[in-house]
Amino acid sequence: MRASLADWLRVLKIPVAFLSGAAAVMGCAAFDPSFMQRIALSGAGVFFLSCGAAALNNIQDRFIDGQRARTLNRPLASGRILVRHAALLSILLLLSGTVGLFIASRSWKAPLAGLLAVILYNALYTPLKRTTPWALLPGVLSGAFPPLIGWLAAGGGLLSLRIGLVLVLYGTWQIPHLWLVMLAHRCDYFSPVERRIVNFFEPDQLQRLIPVWVTVFAFLTLLLKVFNFIDGPAGSILLLVNAVVLPAVFFTAFRKQCSEKKCKALFMLLNLSVLGITVMTGVDCLVR
Repeated sequence: MRASLADWLRVLKIPVAFLSGAAAVMGCAAFDPSFMQRIALSGAGVFFLSCGAAALNNIQDRFIDGQRARTLNRPLASGRILVRHAALLSILLLLSGTVGLFIASRSWKAPLAGLLAVILYNALYTPLKRTTPWALLPGVLSGAFPPLIGWLAAGGGLLSLRIGLVLVLYGTWQIPHLWLVMLAHRCDYFSPVERRIVNFFEPDQLQRLIPVWVTVFAFLTLLLKVFNFIDGPAGSILLLVNAVVLPAVFFTAFRKQCSEKKCKALFMLLNLSVLGITVMTGVDCLVR
């Protein structure tokens, strides 16, 4: 079987990588919007690192994927993409991302932060996620790193309340993001084999917790205005609309038992919210 372009795009998790790259651009532009080449290289570097980590994750998960009906047809599990080909591409992407971040920043701070995110995701979260619910911690941290990497690439320091807010914002988003995936595929995640190890909570408890976490995330987005990530009136209005509409939608959806199909739609809505805020914030920092 020959792999298609769609197979490779699926292995590299392009939508996730694009969001990570956009978050790095936002972090870089928030500290110093004057150097466009550095901003672009930072975004590209994090995009390549994310793609490389995703390919490595697919290699790590291929045996488990091959045991489930839902994941049996994934490119590595089905054999359409060979492990050695995915491994070679992963290495090339990780090296490209690291070099790109070094060229962008002329410092090892951003590349080391990028590699730390990969370690958290591939060396901790991926092997631990099927043995302990505490794997959520390195998973959340790795997902929150992209804006910090961009910030460091622009010359920012770690001890900054502004970038700390962004890390908390992205970390908060990661939690309902993961829980929605679990509810959207509850037959897998809450099977008798896995239910006791993948999560502290039962599905009905998650249905009560998700709207609360989404509300916290929506509130934190308003602080982007307070901390001067968003300056213009249009961006401020959009933040306010998002902060009102997003919790309302989630609380309404979870008033009753939420189907797997509806959870998938809510998952897309939450991701579109964070993507829109990321792009809007980056653009606002660049044009002011």
